[in-house]
Amino acid sequence: MRLVCILACGLLGALPLFRALAKQRVDLVVVHGTLVTMDPQRSVLQDGAVAIQGDSIVAVDASAKIDMRFEAAKLIDAKGALVMPGLINAHTHMGMSLFRGLADDLALDDWLHTYIFPAESRYVTSDFVTWFDAA
Repeated sequence: MRLVCILACGLLGALPLFRALAKQRVDLVVVHGTLVTMDPQRSVLQDGAVAIQGDSIVAVDASAKIDMRFEAAKLIDAKGALVMPGLINAHTHMGMSLFRGLADDLALDDWLHTYIFPAESRYVTSDFVTWFDAA
């Protein structure tokens, strides 16, 4: 009985250590990418990783360090890819840029209403304006 108590007390004393060793659960970890950070030095990590929970970045560090600290529901291997802050373009003309040269010698209003808007309606889909690298 005394041995059981000593073992149980010993295990309870080790709980903080087990908790410290447990990985934090996050939604997404992106590993092995070349990270362009937004720290004051604009550091670039060659084998970097980002841990994300919900819509928040919770950690940015070397891939090995992130792997030791976090466990993710989804993991993206970004080897050979650049991981950088999002560029948000709230006013884009991607569809129009693909129609450059189409009747571009007209007045803006005529060009838009007679050529561009009809062409966009007919041909533009999400695939039309999405870059996809099959490699």
